[in-house]
Amino acid sequence: MLVCVVVFASSLWSGTTGKIAGTITDKKTGENLPAVNVVVLETSLGAVTDFNGEYSVLQVPPGTFKIQVSLIGYKKLIVSDVQCFY
Repeated sequence: MLVCVVVFASSLWSGTTGKIAGTITDKKTGENLPAVNVVVLETSLGAVTDFNGEYSVLQVPPGTFKIQVSLIGYKKLIVSDVQCFY
């Protein structure tokens, strides 16, 4: 089974940082996956999905990032070219 990631970047309140948020689901069953680690690579930023598979990484500086998603029992997934802007 693979993990499917829905990622989007949006602006936070007026400032110089943004937010990366989305929902992690099982690609095969469509179930939302709780307790998934979501890491913005090459930064100290990250989050863990809640019971509904939703996550939100705040204080992300503008730029293009790689997001790593991992959960025990699943293959690690890296999503490239995730853009965050304010």
